[in-house]
Amino acid sequence: MTTSPDVRREVVRIRDVDVDVSIYGTSGVPVVLMPGGAVACSGYFPDLVEGLAGQTVIVHDRLGTGTSRTAEPISVRSWSDDTATLLDGLGIERALLVGHSLGGALAAQVLLDHPERVAGVLLLDPTPLNDRPLCTRASKGAAALARLCRLPLVGGGFEALLKRSGRPRRLRPSARQSFDRTFSGSWLEDTAASVRLLIEDADAFCAREVSPTRVPALLVSADRKPTNKARIAHTELAAMLGARLEIWPKTQHSLHLQKPDLVVTRTRELLESC
Repeated sequence: MTTSPDVRREVVRIRDVDVDVSIYGTSGVPVVLMPGGAVACSGYFPDLVEGLAGQTVIVHDRLGTGTSRTAEPISVRSWSDDTATLLDGLGIERALLVGHSLGGALAAQVLLDHPERVAGVLLLDPTPLNDRPLCTRASKGAAALARLCRLPLVGGGFEALLKRSGRPRRLRPSARQSFDRTFSGSWLEDTAASVRLLIEDADAFCAREVSPTRVPALLVSADRKPTNKARIAHTELAAMLGARLEIWPKTQHSLHLQKPDLVVTRTRELLESC
């Protein structure tokens, strides 16, 4: 991420952890970025901060990700309350939430738990908390992959294979840098830890009575067959939340890397409606 001249730094205390926050821009409805998995936020969304030049954009590593280390249990539900604490600490009343994958699930959870703090949401191929089987697969799958990567001799090669197979083709340089930054350090172990309680998160989400939101909301799903379970879950989630649904052609799960300009455009459109 290119450092903006008007970036400023804050520290917010969240569950006894001092969380470093970068605030870009000074105008408009603040935008809170919520990356997928358990990776650092800085640079996760290629060209988004630059594309929102002047707009207030909040970049921070939620607990258990990036530089915000903690021994406490983490879950989508706990992150939701942490988001409210973050906004309180920064003196922000309401924000537009932009989340991808697990970050999209978090944005949806905040919309349920703290609707008064949400000015709008952009959910980019979110982990569908409304589908317990898919969340179970994600939780158990991440744990299994982490175990495989810990195996002596073969673990490193397997992790490298995961990286190569997960990279979309024909990415612009900034998106390639974002991808490489995502798959660095202890990304797999951290991601496995972040979805350890995902099944319980899904159970709690499904038990809630969900009313359509009154704020601008867009759910973007990757280009999957109409019979695909993730696409069906996204369609149902959008209906539950009262969000507009878009399917971006020729995209995979990492659609924020494949269509960064469109992410900027849709974010700007939502801001205009907030």
